[in-house]
Amino acid sequence: MAKGDPHKPKGRMSAYAFFVQACHKEHKKKNSDIPINFAVFSKKCFGRWKTMSGKEKSRFDDMAKQDKALYDEEMMSYMPAGKKGKKKNDPNAPKRPPNLVKKSPPRKRRSLTEMAEGDPRKPKGRMSAYAFFVLFCHEEHKKNSDIPINYAVFSKKCLGRWQTMSGKEKSRFDDMAKQDKARYDEEMMSYMPAGKSLQ
Repeated sequence: MAKGDPHKPKGRMSAYAFFVQACHKEHKKKNSDIPINFAVFSKKCFGRWKTMSGKEKSRFDDMAKQDKALYDEEMMSYMPAGKKGKKKNDPNAPKRPPNLVKKSPPRKRRSLTEMAEGDPRKPKGRMSAYAFFVLFCHEEHKKNSDIPINYAVFSKKCLGRWQTMSGKEKSRFDDMAKQDKARYDEEMMSYMPAGKSLQ
């Protein structure tokens, strides 16, 4: 298959995908020498998932919400390959030589391993203002409607609302993000990764 745009954000993961990743980690811990039969493994994962309560699934739902919010945020600033220079700029403005155009590196997202399998003592990653807004929209929907969320439609609506909001309206979410960043920075100062110790 042809390689896609390497700068395009990775697709968002579902709650079930995070659950399967956690099951894989659990299997490796208990049966590190036994190869996985993926046909059997998949059936067992699906069977467990169907019998789990909403409370048991909530941690994976939260992971999926955070990953989706981050994906939506990254997609807002993503420019597909081949579509550069489509902005309506002054036609008389001097063009910058191609070798001087700076390409910003793609933002590194947390991998499944980091989100679902990482050190349980590691502080939760900080949330952006937009991520807090998406969670707010999700809670707002749950309060006002019993209809299950269509996430494709929900994402577009959230993004549309966010883009039309004023700076004043966004300020409450900016404050949440600042507070969460301060919390994260403080916790990271005292965090010691598993397997490492002070010399």
